[in-house]
Amino acid sequence: MSLTVAARRAFDFKVEDYSFASQMAGFCESFQSDTFHVGGYDWAVRFSPDLGVSLKLVILSKPKAVERVGVKFAFTLVDKSGKASAAVLQKKCSMFFFKGQEEGFDYFMSKKDLGKYIHRDCFVVRCTVSVLRQPKRY
Repeated sequence: MSLTVAARRAFDFKVEDYSFASQMAGFCESFQSDTFHVGGYDWAVRFSPDLGVSLKLVILSKPKAVERVGVKFAFTLVDKSGKASAAVLQKKCSMFFFKGQEEGFDYFMSKKDLGKYIHRDCFVVRCTVSVLRQPKRY
């Protein structure tokens, strides 16, 4: 039994037509995944192909009144065989206070390094999200 994790989910975000997306994106523009649900909240992943690869987790639901949402999350790339790469893994713990807030990595990896994970002009990012329980006050 976990004393801190209220809910956990892994979500795969498939970025298709990467070369086109990379050409079309302006500075600081991003592409957003479908919505997924974890721990009573809606979430999405945002990918930006700026100078390097930027990945962010964004909360799409409004946190309940006077509540902060503690989250532990990780991004990793999935290789051509469908396995998550242990070599490309970044983790973070954050607090989300308002709808639309995003947290993550402005420079997850270089475009050159990303090339190793592109297959048929697409790649897959696995985002694992753990929403933490609120501590009880006694």
